Amino acid sequence: MRGIRALVLAGATAVTLSLPTAACAAGTGGAVEGFAAGFVRPFVSLEHVSAAIIVGLLAVHLGGRALNRVPGGFLMVMILGAMMGAAGAGMPFVEEICLAAVVMFGALAVLWSRLSVVIALSIAGVIGVMQGHLHGAAMHNGIASTGSLVGLVLGMAILLGVGIMLGAFVDTIVVGEIRRLTRRL
Repeated sequence: MRGIRALVLAGATAVTLSLPTAACAAGTGGAVEGFAAGFVRPFVSLEHVSAAIIVGLLAVHLGGRALNRVPGGFLMVMILGAMMGAAGAGMPFVEEICLAAVVMFGALAVLWSRLSVVIALSIAGVIGVMQGHLHGAAMHNGIASTGSLVGLVLGMAILLGVGIMLGAFVDTIVVGEIRRLTRRL
């Protein structure tokens, strides 16, 4: 039944690819943003939503240690990336690399029924550091504030929880129902 989990991950990846605005995680406009703006950003940026949901789904897909290590690692490196961006460290092609990592994450989960926790953490780390760097660069340029970063981290943590709950739903309800139906055949 890992195929169903992989199908959900493939769907999240397909949604990310289907919209041209998927890589728009950077700040909006020139005004200083606060906690509320940072908190809302993950929910209105498809790239943030897709990344967090895929990371949460994959954590459930892998199970065990990955259930808290992959989302926790994602948040930690996102904060590290934000600090790098706020310090003015330059990274080329940040949005493109972030989007490619989200796509690669979904593709690897679909292709391998048992992805190693180390590979999952590595890819989640790339996604997290790039997303954090985008936000930190906005802080460096005076577009976002530290409160905005705190809001972003809290919003991303909530979305990671949604991904984990969605993965648990797929595991218990969907997979259980399919098993029940196949026993009847």
